[in-house]
Amino acid sequence: GVRGFAGTSRMAEYSKRPFAEHLAVTHSEVSLIAQIEDPAGVVNAAEIAAVPDIDALFVGRADLAVSHGLPGFFAPEVGDMTEATLAVSGARTGLYCAPGEPMERWQAAGATLFVVGSDHSLMMAGGRALREAFDAS
Repeated sequence: GVRGFAGTSRMAEYSKRPFAEHLAVTHSEVSLIAQIEDPAGVVNAAEIAAVPDIDALFVGRADLAVSHGLPGFFAPEVGDMTEATLAVSGARTGLYCAPGEPMERWQAAGATLFVVGSDHSLMMAGGRALREAFDAS
């Protein structure tokens, strides 16, 4: 059903998409993505992927590390859980990759959805570039 409206979102092209057009295409452009971030999510990933209307599973590696008491994003155990989750069938799978991180392992495991970088890293890079240009002038 219809839950609300946000005309300034990315989906509404940051207010550039007319209201009626936005409403007309909303349901055909929405994906339902379940985040796998804790022990129960990893154990039940195949069952979650089989839920009707789930389009994808997204592995939150930092959250997996925290929820399992591991030292960080790149802990080997997080990699193993990530591979197992990316390999499930019934939904597409994906994850966040740090800028410059090799993605071949995740592609081989079955990932087709990749978030690379973040709005924070883009803003920081832009700020750095502005500062460097200012310092150079």
